[in-house]
Amino acid sequence: MDGDVWPIEVPGDEATWREIEAFALSFDGYLYARDKGDSSDPLQYLADLSKRMQDAWLESRYLPFDLDDLRAALFFRQRALRHVQKIPAGPGLEYIKAVVATIGLLSDGTVSGSLRAWHRQSEVAPSKSTLGTDPKGQIKP
Repeated sequence: MDGDVWPIEVPGDEATWREIEAFALSFDGYLYARDKGDSSDPLQYLADLSKRMQDAWLESRYLPFDLDDLRAALFFRQRALRHVQKIPAGPGLEYIKAVVATIGLLSDGTVSGSLRAWHRQSEVAPSKSTLGTDPKGQIKP
């Protein structure tokens, strides 16, 4: 992850979709996919990862214990839903909340995030509640 990195709190059970969106965008899924997957088609890598993960969840309520894969899948779901201008509901929202909860469990509630990742997907503005604080305890803008 590039740019300034600081701790970000993982949204809780009662988080709104807007808070989850902002959290999803604190991770640069495109960069992750280029580094881990096929660098010529990072979007396809993310789509495949997200589909495998969602299918496993819907079939058996299983999610992997790989923090970066979970964050990448969440990032992709946010981008896909934003692209079609939909807000998740029903089983789709249940899956997204399970991904967020698993991220919270694996990270003890705090992950590293980058402001640059938010700037690249600027339609969701980070807020005080979704940004967290920098290592010196200052709220990041």
